[in-house]
Amino acid sequence: MKLRQLTPFGLGVTEVDIGTVSSETIAELQQLLHVHGLLVFNNQDFSDEDQVRFASHLGKFTQLNPEDRQSLVYRFNNLEGVGKGIAPWHSDNAWTPYPLKYIMLFGDNVTTNGEPLVGGTTMLANAAAALQRLPSEVVTELESLECALSARRNPDDKTVRPCIEKHWATSTPYLVPNQLLTDYICDVSPERSKELLDQVFAALYDDEHVYTHEWSNGDFVLWDNRFVHHQRTAYDEAQNRVLRRCGIAHDAEPWAVTADEGPLESDAHLPAPPSQGRVVREGDSFRFVPEEELA
Repeated sequence: MKLRQLTPFGLGVTEVDIGTVSSETIAELQQLLHVHGLLVFNNQDFSDEDQVRFASHLGKFTQLNPEDRQSLVYRFNNLEGVGKGIAPWHSDNAWTPYPLKYIMLFGDNVTTNGEPLVGGTTMLANAAAALQRLPSEVVTELESLECALSARRNPDDKTVRPCIEKHWATSTPYLVPNQLLTDYICDVSPERSKELLDQVFAALYDDEHVYTHEWSNGDFVLWDNRFVHHQRTAYDEAQNRVLRRCGIAHDAEPWAVTADEGPLESDAHLPAPPSQGRVVREGDSFRFVPEEELA
């Protein structure tokens, strides 16, 4: 395995075949992911089954969203209406107590009549590094505050999380608010909430500190969803843009499944989660408390 530093963050990885990679090498890659946030592989060629096998070493598969329950490997196929248009900056499932641990995308078909995809890039921002760029007084203020996040599909699906959390494996602090899903910062005035979010987003999404991935067939991009935010840019949707995705679940997600279990067949199989609540800090870890249990 050979590594090269990407700009402004992340690692390019060569001499690794995702289709045949060993469990020991996957464990090494996972540790690198926790530190660097992003791993990019090129010129890969592997099947859905290979992707599932690789992903299984990193955890269970999320079943939180309807598309997750269609297949363990979900296709973002713009010609079938999936993955069209711009997707603003976000972190998957951040509006729940169960944000994904990892996301992986494979460039299955991103050429049209032999020409590479123009636009439709995946942009990634490091929320741990961005925290270090904020003024110290802003960081101190955010450390004691929480933010409200909601789903754009259904604004009634929401939760409250600390503005700054620590990574479950490394204890590295990172910013939680993201552009798409954050409604406001709690316990401050609306004016102060906007001021703080403007500062957070300016640090997070500064072009100088964003990695932009222009897709080619065979690209495999893997990132830590806890502290790496992503967005999709605009493109001519007559082009092919087919990406294969696996989402690795939060360890506490009650619906998550193993590869052997396979995807849930319908919403009827999901236990009803608390619709609202709060993620509370307990030392360096966090626990979700349903609204009805909050004093």
